[in-house]
Amino acid sequence: MNIFFFGFLFVILFYNFTIFFSFCLFILSPLYSLNLGALISLYNFVSIVIGFGTSFTT
Repeated sequence: MNIFFFGFLFVILFYNFTIFFSFCLFILSPLYSLNLGALISLYNFVSIVIGFGTSFTT
């Protein structure tokens, strides 16, 4: 139960952090020319993390 709670809390916190980070990248996108590639790689990483989190909690 403790491992389940820790895994769920880690997935929630990390998912919120990646949403905040992608929002910061979207705000700073006129400053960087690699915004689209960074967002695509970030969302691929988020999908991998969410898939791992759901497979771990279930």
